[in-house]
Amino acid sequence: MRRFIMRNFALFVIMLLFVGINVNAQTQIHKERSTSSFDVLYTVKDGKVYKGKSTSSFDVLYTVEDGRVYKGKSTSSFDVLYTFDDNRIYKGKSTSSFDVLYTIEDGRIYKGKSTSSFDVLYTVKDRKLYKGKSTSSFDVLMNYSDDNENAMIILLAILNQ
Repeated sequence: MRRFIMRNFALFVIMLLFVGINVNAQTQIHKERSTSSFDVLYTVKDGKVYKGKSTSSFDVLYTVEDGRVYKGKSTSSFDVLYTFDDNRIYKGKSTSSFDVLYTIEDGRIYKGKSTSSFDVLYTVKDRKLYKGKSTSSFDVLMNYSDDNENAMIILLAILNQ
């Protein structure tokens, strides 16, 4: 389960770029409650998501541009993994209601089109991502640094690939 969460954490990081964060700032994502530089999972900078502490072009995992998430350094329409529109995340280039993967509302991430409390997958609060509806320190999956205090950070932990 832990490997699944970490492997699929990339979309969580990518969502940082969709919701008003200063994309010129550098944001680091740490595992669980750690703030150690040894525990940096991802770095987000200039619309790119990098592996670990790196900002090398060789370590670009995803590119985010115009509400779309692309694989690697690409911005080709053939490489669109996700589209973000109206607080929903869609599969590929679609914005069809049939292709809604997640809904983001009030700091919570829901499965599909739902906003039912039964379908809460994650909660985002105080620069931390929690499992389900919890905000217990025991349920912190990851945390992030951010220079922009006013940014509404929406993050996602599951990548459907």
